[in-house]
Amino acid sequence: MKRHAPKPVIATEMFGKFLPMSVTCSDPSEYEMTAVFVDDHLNATGAVHGGILSTLLDISTAGAGAMSVNDGVGTYGITISLTVNFVQPTGAGPVRSIARVLGGGARTKFVEAKILDEQDNLVASASATIKVVDFDAEAQPTTPAE
Repeated sequence: MKRHAPKPVIATEMFGKFLPMSVTCSDPSEYEMTAVFVDDHLNATGAVHGGILSTLLDISTAGAGAMSVNDGVGTYGITISLTVNFVQPTGAGPVRSIARVLGGGARTKFVEAKILDEQDNLVASASATIKVVDFDAEAQPTTPAE
């Protein structure tokens, strides 16, 4: 497992401001991300909204799928299906998501992921089917088309 300094994940500038996430481990066997939830991420009961947890699991499984092809160089994971199980609520604070590829073909991957709180309690888990496509980040526009 290759650990490295956290690298921010930014889908768009606004998305990154709303849900700051970092990749802390990325190799073909494991993909780990961290996120810090704040009050803006909580629902009326004081727990992190399920949609926010699902987003973290979605990005983690797609990242793991992409890393399993060409070590993630020039690849991007697109979610075909995602099944989420909410195990226990969590509030504001840091969490980590750990995703692993279970199998699949050359470009379609079966991935599992889990979110753990600071005490390593299981918060949510997911299973996903990820399609890995070629992606040239430098060819993508950095701002929306007008």
